Amino acid sequence: MPFDETTIRARLHWIDKALSVAELYLVVVVSRRLYQKGMKMSLVSFLTSFTTTQAMSTLLTGDLYSNPGLGVITALGRINPSIRNLLWGAYGLGAQMTQSAVDRPLDGRSIMNKALLAGAATLSASYTERVYASLVPKGRIKTKKAFLVVNQDSGSHVLARRAARILRLIHPDIQVSWVGRDEIESELDRAISAVGVEGILIVAGGDGTVSLACSKASKAGICLAILPAGTGNDTARSLLISLHPEQAAMQIANGKERQIDLGESPLGRFAHAVTVGMTAEFSASVQKVRGKLRPLVYPYNALAVFLRRKDLHADLSIDGAPIHIADPMIQLAVINAPRLGGRLGVTLPGASLDDGFLHVIALYKGAARESLRSIVHLLRSGQQITKRGVVLGRGREVEVRTKTKTVFSVDGEPVETTSMSLAVRPKALRIIVG
Repeated sequence: MPFDETTIRARLHWIDKALSVAELYLVVVVSRRLYQKGMKMSLVSFLTSFTTTQAMSTLLTGDLYSNPGLGVITALGRINPSIRNLLWGAYGLGAQMTQSAVDRPLDGRSIMNKALLAGAATLSASYTERVYASLVPKGRIKTKKAFLVVNQDSGSHVLARRAARILRLIHPDIQVSWVGRDEIESELDRAISAVGVEGILIVAGGDGTVSLACSKASKAGICLAILPAGTGNDTARSLLISLHPEQAAMQIANGKERQIDLGESPLGRFAHAVTVGMTAEFSASVQKVRGKLRPLVYPYNALAVFLRRKDLHADLSIDGAPIHIADPMIQLAVINAPRLGGRLGVTLPGASLDDGFLHVIALYKGAARESLRSIVHLLRSGQQITKRGVVLGRGREVEVRTKTKTVFSVDGEPVETTSMSLAVRPKALRIIVG
């Protein structure tokens, strides 16, 4: 039954008040967590985005409780771009459901007002970030030669551009180069020659770009810094490097140098993982996808690879000892960096980038519910597991052999072969972390 105008307004105002209280509580929780982690740039950006949205919303509507949730969604999207689209999708769905509950669907004007508020908050945060960067101490990077190489074919070159603005404020003499995927290797070589052993090589891109930079920097003995601008960013996540571009730039300016392990494969050194099975097939399927299409294509390709998955028959040995797997596998991963699965992934317990080991996960065939139980069991244990669909172990040398040519993925770069001999190279790379 349709509601009268007075009832609609009363119900909407009550809902807006309740949501505003919840929003304010979330702001306090997030702000406290950012402060405790020492992520001051992210804290400044988060609070600026939120307060700008709230102030302008109140000014335009004359109601403190108007547009509940918009401020915190805008602020969270600013400091964590990897979940921005998901947040906006959830906000739009929630707003539509709330309005529909009182027979008042969203109209074009309301949507435009929300978009304008979010845009104003973004501009305000961008300006505040630059002011903050110009005021804080510049750290060790200011006294060193620095060269930033950006892979503009990675997941989001816009994030790299945001970080580059801050780095230029911190280090006016920094050299910046924007190149495509085909030129990235030669440009990294040029950057290393330009800064020398005492300088800092900064790379912006996804896991494949980061892996290539790690390999070249370790061989040259140069210090590396990472600006995550890809889709998965597993290596950056493993190092606790912020996905907020401006915060990541500040981590480079004021971070500490750390030595981490790298893996060695026949194709060269790798930072994250070598996989065979579903994830390798997935890497091959998205190899030629570029730019803004990547986040849209990834879910579709991942589902397609899962639906057409095949049995993986491979011989596995860890430190020379054969590992017996009774059933055919569907996935095998040899991991150096403990983070798996990008934005929806998990962290391998008991593993780190400087523990001197490669960690092995083999998921073998079984019902879907067994696969889920396997993952849960994996997360709760740091020991070798040979049940519930998972084999988990670690070692300094790992060898994988298949009877026929199979797609392997070395940090996202697919290659067809029948064998892969892997080893860990302890403390092979100097890298800056927050």
